[in-house]
Amino acid sequence: MSGALVWLGRLREELARAKGLMALVSTAGLALLAACLALALGPTAPLRTVENFLYDLRIGLLGPAASNEGSIPITIVKIDEAAMQEMREASDCGCISPIDRVWLGELILDIDRLGARVIGVDVLLDDFRSTAEFARFAQQAAQVSAPVVAAVDPGRRPGIDYPVVPSFTYADALVLVKDVFDDGVRFYDPAPERRRSFGAAILDQLGVETPSERFAIRFRSPREQTDDADRGSITPVVPADLVDELPDGALAGRIVLIGRVTRASASDQQVLPEDMHFTPLRFRAGHEDGTPGVEIHAHVLSQLMQGDRVGSLGWLGDLLVVLAAALGGAWLGRATHSWWVAALSALGGMAAAVLFGFGAYGLYGVMIPLATTFLAFALSFFLLSRLVASQLQGERTLFASTLERYLAPQVIRRIVEGEEPVRIGADRRTITVMVTDIENFSTLVAQTPLEEFETIINGYFDGLIEVLWKHEAMVDKLTGDGLIALFGAPVASADHAVRALACAKDMDAFSEAYRRQVKARHGRVLGCTRIGLHSGEGLVGNFGGARRFNYTAYGQVVVIAARLEAANKEVGARMLFSQACYEAAGAPSQAQALGNVTLKGVPEPVKVYSFALQTE
Repeated sequence: MSGALVWLGRLREELARAKGLMALVSTAGLALLAACLALALGPTAPLRTVENFLYDLRIGLLGPAASNEGSIPITIVKIDEAAMQEMREASDCGCISPIDRVWLGELILDIDRLGARVIGVDVLLDDFRSTAEFARFAQQAAQVSAPVVAAVDPGRRPGIDYPVVPSFTYADALVLVKDVFDDGVRFYDPAPERRRSFGAAILDQLGVETPSERFAIRFRSPREQTDDADRGSITPVVPADLVDELPDGALAGRIVLIGRVTRASASDQQVLPEDMHFTPLRFRAGHEDGTPGVEIHAHVLSQLMQGDRVGSLGWLGDLLVVLAAALGGAWLGRATHSWWVAALSALGGMAAAVLFGFGAYGLYGVMIPLATTFLAFALSFFLLSRLVASQLQGERTLFASTLERYLAPQVIRRIVEGEEPVRIGADRRTITVMVTDIENFSTLVAQTPLEEFETIINGYFDGLIEVLWKHEAMVDKLTGDGLIALFGAPVASADHAVRALACAKDMDAFSEAYRRQVKARHGRVLGCTRIGLHSGEGLVGNFGGARRFNYTAYGQVVVIAARLEAANKEVGARMLFSQACYEAAGAPSQAQALGNVTLKGVPEPVKVYSFALQTE
């Protein structure tokens, strides 16, 4: 019994920590497997969708503030619905598409007169309605002193498919790299195949070096705007139809970007989206329906001028982060057993990963893969928790099969499930001890063949133990023709005396019925079962040597119970229990006082009680 209890007491501790080299290897191996699976699933659509969402949250909500420090200020001249209406009224044809080139040329002249340092035209200038329109536009362009960068379709050939203004720099307009999964713009290509990108060409005019390979756009945090139509912009915005009203020098030294902006100025205004793109800023006010292309270029220019980048740990760093998450999940999975602790551990681990991922970007601008990190953590947590659960179930089965020789199944279940505390070690405890014996047992042994005796005694103890299990007793030991049972140990209980007396009555009833059965089947006389019970304080726990010990009880409580069992013969009873047991059981009304008896080794006489038991 003691060995089983010691194992049981150490069960959770053994499963909560690594059990030597093999446990460490298995944990690391499963964590590595989970990390590899997570990385292999990374490119799949579901995981990419989650990864993009978490990427956009960090980019959109934790972007640095737009700043002119160390860079050239940017202003956007927006072509909104009011400007389009002005253009339509000024146009010879009254058209709104494509944008009237003469009206656009006049706008560029006005911006140049206001002192712009560089003018970027994010309107495709590779299409004119007529030669006359181009001629008038060219005359206007010739009067512009500031460098002008115009966006064009890279698939069209300058001078062949469309006429060009010699003083203008033509740049690739198709440089916003869209994700194949959700069409979101998160990257920028500064050096496409045919010509320089729009943003790179503008910075070339300023002598600012630009990267040669595509890079992640580090979107800036929008400025505070009072006009709903300009919510979400990181630069000052001037409506195109109001440029001619600006004071002299209003745009001096600035990069001025001209582009279409179709953001509604009121929530109930319906505006047909044009050149609007899905970006990580979708979580920001003013970008719910997309970000204007001209504003994306402003973000890119601000980023490149400030030398800002979205940092990365590289493939090896990402692998190590994912592997670390897998190891963390494996460790928690091995250390966790109850479902609510498992749920809280999983949520806590994922929250830690979120804090790490958002903190890394918010503080250092470094982006780590969160979806694969989550998946690696969850997979390793699940694998290890299932493995531990399987091991735990095996241990529980082993312990239950060991303990069932001593304890009732319902007690075993509560102990194994952790519902009942079990103290391993000797301590003082108030318990009730039951001692039984069979009358004239020696005569039965002498007169009965061994095979027949085996059948009789095994049936007897099977029945007795079933009764003990019913009342949640612990079998301390079998003593040949009797047994010693404890109530209130190893699991403490306040009603130990009540259960002990109820058990004694049921045990007597079984014994009498079994005696009749033995007589009928075997023709043998099985003596009556004598029972003694006493309640009191005893020393309960593990006793023995270093190599062999036993979980049992010592003290006067055991001695008196044994003496009361023997005293049954003197008073002609089958069951005797002490006044201490009687009082601990709440003074049952059916109990009959039989007076005081003197017990060997007990200094004072003991008042005893019994029940009116059934006789043959």
